[in-house]
Amino acid sequence: MHHSSTNANIWPKFSKSWESPLSEGSARISTPVCFENKIILKYQELKKPFEFKVVCFDAADGRVVWSFSDSVIPKPRKVVLPLHPKDFEGSPTIFRNMIYATSNDTVFCLSTSDGRLLWWKTFGNNCDVFYISPLITGTTIPAAVVPIARRSIFCLDAMKGRVIWESKNPFWATSPAFCQDNSFLCPAPMDASGSMITSIPEEMNTSLGPVITVPEKSRALFLCRDGVFRLFSYNRFFSKWEFEWKCSVDGGSTYPRAACYFEGDFLLPGRENVARVNEKGKTIWNLQFGKGNIMGCLVCGKKALVLSKGASSTISIIDTRDGFLYESMKLDGQPMTVPVQTGNGFVIVFAKQGLVCYKGSDPPKINCKSVEEIEMNGDGTALLEVSNVGGSWVSFYARSEKNWAVPENGIIRCAPGQKVAIPIKISLQGKSYRETRIVLTSETETKIVLFCVADTSDKN
Repeated sequence: MHHSSTNANIWPKFSKSWESPLSEGSARISTPVCFENKIILKYQELKKPFEFKVVCFDAADGRVVWSFSDSVIPKPRKVVLPLHPKDFEGSPTIFRNMIYATSNDTVFCLSTSDGRLLWWKTFGNNCDVFYISPLITGTTIPAAVVPIARRSIFCLDAMKGRVIWESKNPFWATSPAFCQDNSFLCPAPMDASGSMITSIPEEMNTSLGPVITVPEKSRALFLCRDGVFRLFSYNRFFSKWEFEWKCSVDGGSTYPRAACYFEGDFLLPGRENVARVNEKGKTIWNLQFGKGNIMGCLVCGKKALVLSKGASSTISIIDTRDGFLYESMKLDGQPMTVPVQTGNGFVIVFAKQGLVCYKGSDPPKINCKSVEEIEMNGDGTALLEVSNVGGSWVSFYARSEKNWAVPENGIIRCAPGQKVAIPIKISLQGKSYRETRIVLTSETETKIVLFCVADTSDKN
């Protein structure tokens, strides 16, 4: 549910780059994980409830590099409930050159290069951990933390799989996430030795887990079972977690609803809208979408992808600064996972097509000629024409190096192949001729143009 924001920009006007089908009847599919030039995915087939697969794809063309089935791991047979298509999978965790994944009752470690099984640990019957993403903690002795619902929390040697410690877990287990002082939440706050630090509010216990943690600020955002995002902070004086604020967005608990943390703010998806909320819980902007369930969002630079699933699934790209909607693209099929960025594009897993990669268009490019002289009759407003000769929307700011010329405030946008006229307020201040430089700054470039104005009022 948690997506880290990236600084890499992504450009609209997407086109399908490649698709790589999965086995027919895939029921539970994890959100893909990108690692260098590879994409790692875990899934389970409806017809084979005892078998989990981990597949590695080449990010360039979708070619299958290797595939692993956990059927090679000796495990006791168990009776499982029929799979539901909406059940979710815990994504694999990558550390150094190893992949850590979970199946029905097992955690196992694979080599990223060839998918070779390095070690495994089976917990026994009634220990479903398939929805858990292991947490790797520690640097001197790396360890994998795997909680089991209402039973135990295991800490395993990440290199060999041996048990370092086991701690009782009275709560419904969620994927662990770092919090303050090298401890973690799952949702119970545990320290590195497996001891519970303090009690937690009831809303944390009944949640779907920590969506986002901000360890440096000892804060954690939870998606609770009533569909409400709640932020909690750790009070060091009283040694306890405390509720700070909640944001229901528009209600409903459509899963996975991946949220993002960037620039000190949160991007929170509701059922039919997306809101940017600051660390105090104040809504900065709120963008309403049409009917359909929003699965989640992904921040890429100053833009964000928003995936909506419904009768007509769409991927939209918005500006994170003010919620401006650049464009929406209809998708062919029903998405099963939220988008994951890969270069200038993203990948989504579909129910029928499998893993599909989309690429963005060419970056935008500003074109603006210097204004050698504009004649004006006294003070007023002049226009500076800027064109976009690139392949995507451009957003930029304009400023003058001198205060007698004041360009329009805020974000200026221009579609590809179009022009925009920027109003500039002129105050000649008794001068017959003035010149300055106008600086245009976008996400990809800075362009400086000469801007000159002559006063014609004396001639009249």
